[in-house]
Amino acid sequence: MRINLKTSACALLVMGCQSLLGQAPSPPASPPPEAAPESEEAQDEASPFHITLGVDVTNAYFGRGIFQEDRAAILQPFLEADFTLLEEDDFSLAITAGLWNSLHRMQVGNTADQVFLTRLYEHDWSAGFRVSLDRWTADLSWLSATTTPGGGSTTNEIDLAIAFDDTENTGTWSLQPQILFGMEMGPAAGDGGRNGLYCELGVAPSYTFADGFLQDCTLSFPTSVGLSLANYYESPSGRNDVFGWASIGAMLDIPLLADPSFCCVNMSLGAHALWLGPAAREFNSGEGLECILCAGLTISF
Repeated sequence: MRINLKTSACALLVMGCQSLLGQAPSPPASPPPEAAPESEEAQDEASPFHITLGVDVTNAYFGRGIFQEDRAAILQPFLEADFTLLEEDDFSLAITAGLWNSLHRMQVGNTADQVFLTRLYEHDWSAGFRVSLDRWTADLSWLSATTTPGGGSTTNEIDLAIAFDDTENTGTWSLQPQILFGMEMGPAAGDGGRNGLYCELGVAPSYTFADGFLQDCTLSFPTSVGLSLANYYESPSGRNDVFGWASIGAMLDIPLLADPSFCCVNMSLGAHALWLGPAAREFNSGEGLECILCAGLTISF
């Protein structure tokens, strides 16, 4: 599922590359300094409907630390939309929806003419509500993730994500702290064991360049940890571990187009170091450290 590094995409990449571990696309860059501020009338006429689409490319996919694929390039296109139902002063209420896919080049035969075939490995959809109050944002959503190999299986979750925008306190630097809770529902769990309760903590220290060659670009260092509050990380032998994974990375977000009246186009480049807990290592042939490279492109309307 996308929420793997992507709250990082995560909220990320996510929340560009947000899912290694669930990263979301980076927020649109601010308009150039010479751009005139919007009038109150223009702000009142702003559309309540917003859409973001994009694609991430990575060399490995770990769904919240659980190994999925690491052969060849992995494409992960996504679509996110929200519609504002109510907006008054510092409060807003919106409905949200999203689609996310992971396309792998997986081996599907033993003969020389059946080595690789591009196919859909996983497809997710989500729907829910977003509440914003001042600089706090809370997303409550239903997530359904379906993997196709082995006849296919579907994992359902109820997720609650809470984030705080601290840019007003820190100026050009910000931490963007966030926390995510996920409760597995239904007959299938992400690790193949019992339904579990998941928690992810993350910050993304970032700096936006005010001038120079990297003007308006944002350099961030997303750092996240995934924990099992109950039965989320279980080894094949049935052992449950609290610590699932931890990651630290470096991401550069590059605005290619920043026109709020039309659209915003961003490109992201980055790398992550991923440490796996005991249970997660058992799904990764015993290896506990991975290096993940990623690039992404997002378009927001």
